[in-house]
Amino acid sequence: MVGDKLKFGGEFRDSAIEQAFTVARHEETLRQCRLLFLLSAALNTLFLLSDWRFAGTPHFFIAVPARLSVVMFSLLCFLMVRRTTDLGRALAATLLWEATTAVAVAFLVSSRSDLALFVVLLLLFGARKLPEIAHSLGRALEEFRRSAREFRDEVMNAVDAPPGDDGKPHDESTPQA
Repeated sequence: MVGDKLKFGGEFRDSAIEQAFTVARHEETLRQCRLLFLLSAALNTLFLLSDWRFAGTPHFFIAVPARLSVVMFSLLCFLMVRRTTDLGRALAATLLWEATTAVAVAFLVSSRSDLALFVVLLLLFGARKLPEIAHSLGRALEEFRRSAREFRDEVMNAVDAPPGDDGKPHDESTPQA
């Protein structure tokens, strides 16, 4: 019972129900993994062709290897789960694909991506919600900066203060050590 409480993931709290659900969805989960890897390879191959427009620029030497790594790891992960019936192997392949894709996308992000991100946010939240979200993020960032500044000041004051100085005025009747 303790192991069930510490387990992460899954749809159900009861491990028996979770196991039955996993077995029932086994084939569909594997099919979705295969489809994910193939679509990733195909789309990133198309993006790779599009990246040739950067030929001769510094971005080209970052974009092409990043795209190639996503395509290669997508195909590798597809091959890992192509004929498997083991969900553990599919999970391992998916985690490998996610990690590789995350690193590659970090290299692919550029100033042009800011515009695309803005459009996606606009589509997700709408034009009316975007200013509210930006204002909330700005307030949260300012609060974080203020807290960091206060913490830094406290640390600096603690370092600069002489030993035994607790910030209270000294009582002249009490002998100093």
